[in-house]
Amino acid sequence: MDLDHYLSRADLLSCDGTTSHTLLLELDGTVTIHFREGHRARVDPRTRTVLTRGMVLPTSLLDAACHLAGGH
Repeated sequence: MDLDHYLSRADLLSCDGTTSHTLLLELDGTVTIHFREGHRARVDPRTRTVLTRGMVLPTSLLDAACHLAGGH
């Protein structure tokens, strides 16, 4: 069973209309951000914390993750 089909997902588009990031709301409430270059970062939207060691995300990506998780 592929759970990706049942979880909330959002694609963020760049100015040229291509997908720059894909956000996936995980079952545990965290959000995984997939970068088009292949990197991944995990975020806890409840605390606005980047859980992936060594990753620093812009506020706009944290905002998008919080919005996907139902927070503001």
